[in-house]
Amino acid sequence: MARGATTMEVRDDGVAVITISNPPVNALSFDVIASLQRNYEEALRRNDVKAIVLTGAKGRFSGGFDINGFGNKPSKNKVVH
Repeated sequence: MARGATTMEVRDDGVAVITISNPPVNALSFDVIASLQRNYEEALRRNDVKAIVLTGAKGRFSGGFDINGFGNKPSKNKVVH
């Protein structure tokens, strides 16, 4: 299941606004980072982009990384004596 994404809008003034959207706190995830990379690379390729702004949806910048993306917590090896 995808966890968040980014969108990009290029304004008439040449500013590419990339918005993180991963409710409720726009946490970074592997999906968000992949989407961000695609938007960033597209912005760099475009001749009409003069600046890039990174923001968060609904007025919230990223609240950190979603640790659920790292999978299950590794189990500790038990030593039996």
